[in-house]
Amino acid sequence: MANWGMKISRDGINVNTGADRDMVFTSKYSCLKGSLSGSGSKSVSNNGTVATVTIPHSLGSIPMVQGFFSENNVNFQILPYFNLLSGGGLFTQYHHNVEADSTNVYLRFQITELLGGATNYTVYYKYFIFIDKGKL
Repeated sequence: MANWGMKISRDGINVNTGADRDMVFTSKYSCLKGSLSGSGSKSVSNNGTVATVTIPHSLGSIPMVQGFFSENNVNFQILPYFNLLSGGGLFTQYHHNVEADSTNVYLRFQITELLGGATNYTVYYKYFIFIDKGKL
């Protein structure tokens, strides 16, 4: 069989003669070759109630997942995210995260206005579920 593919070696290692363990990446082994992805929006109340988006994947194993969120559908930040912001006399606590199990991915959003403010927020999200396409 022909020896072809893609390899990236560490500094100082010849990519043509270096051992597999000296490579940063080699396509010889299974790697993250594809993903399921999606996006949407979720209304989140300001009272600390957790708003959950459930995304079924039915892979039968827990996949690697990356999630992002935005309040303006433009500037996305990676999950998990926790922040306490103040401005205009208000304190706002954000607690957003992403979790997965063998059947679903869960994007969880929680916003708490500590001194009043908006009653609801719209949170925009994107997610990527990394899989090996050979196992679909």
